[in-house]
Amino acid sequence: MSIKDNGTEIYENRKLKFGEFYKNTYIYANFGWKWAYTGLCPYVSLKFRWQNFDTKFLADEESKQNKIRTFIPGVGVRMPFANLKRKWGWSPVIEIGSEYNIITKYKKGIFGTDKNQLNNKTLTTTYGLGFEFWRFAVVGTLSSNSNELYNRDYSPDNGFSYPFKNITTNDMSFRIDLSYYLGRNKR
Repeated sequence: MSIKDNGTEIYENRKLKFGEFYKNTYIYANFGWKWAYTGLCPYVSLKFRWQNFDTKFLADEESKQNKIRTFIPGVGVRMPFANLKRKWGWSPVIEIGSEYNIITKYKKGIFGTDKNQLNNKTLTTTYGLGFEFWRFAVVGTLSSNSNELYNRDYSPDNGFSYPFKNITTNDMSFRIDLSYYLGRNKR
């Protein structure tokens, strides 16, 4: 993640202690249907995300911790090249999807726990490349959030100041998915 104030980086990647990894991760499941002949696999996904990071504004002396919990429903499609799978027993895979980020909890924030500091509902686009063989697929997926994390119109003091007016964020994540297809194994 990148967070900048007028071009100056204000994001501090918090060093995790052993046992804190679960606070910076996703838990998710994809449910889809794979057509036997084409191999096309449309799916819906349900994800939960735990974010834990620090920010330090130039005027502040110490960094402030942010803890965000997000529910992320999504849809997508995984497209293998079925003719190659029938011929070689494996196939390259392309995946594309879209996700809707709904912030459920802002446990610690820059100005308390007010969720209005954040753009509560944002879209994420996902792209993936990988391969599939037998009933398995391994896909590397890149997710890119298309909206700003912070609400630029937020004012903690009824319009006197707008602390996020010049803040820009870039939130991208990469993951490797290992999938197993249930049901009959038709090629």
